[in-house]
Amino acid sequence: MIVVCGEALIDLFVGPAEGAEMSARAVAGGSPFNVAIGRMRILSSDDVIEAAEKVGHLIIETYLSPNKTILELPELLAPMDPLRRFSEACRRELKAVHGP
Repeated sequence: MIVVCGEALIDLFVGPAEGAEMSARAVAGGSPFNVAIGRMRILSSDDVIEAAEKVGHLIIETYLSPNKTILELPELLAPMDPLRRFSEACRRELKAVHGP
């Protein structure tokens, strides 16, 4: 299991100052995030990698989807447990490595 805490999960690209304002662009990544993903791809099982990639795709799809109102939130979250498959795959891998 790879845990990255206390670090940004984005790379922030800041453009030149335009008067009193600066443009900034956030891109998924960040050095600790990229290191964790690279290490996971080397050390983890295919099942864990596939589940993690699905979570990543869900995050991107959710971020790019239209905004929801607070009233739509329960309907959106009811069928969703985005980390279930990933956490189950991680538990299986830990049991295989360390035993029950």
